[in-house]
Amino acid sequence: MTMNNDQATVIQYYKAREVQAILSCGRSKIYELMESGDLKSVRMGGARRIPQTALVEYQQRLEKERVRIEKERFQRIRSSHE
Repeated sequence: MTMNNDQATVIQYYKAREVQAILSCGRSKIYELMESGDLKSVRMGGARRIPQTALVEYQQRLEKERVRIEKERFQRIRSSHE
């Protein structure tokens, strides 16, 4: 919990298996993302947790990459028809 100007902000933390369900991927992929730093995580005792903010950031990066790939694909198709 962080305090700022007498307001408390509660950050939700997810277990790896919860993030697996959200991202529809396997356990090993989640740990690979955490180890590489692509998905930020924190240690809480002996367990790893993923802050909600880190999950949102990761999802936003995935979406930006998807849009970039689609734009490139569209440009290739367009230039091949000219």
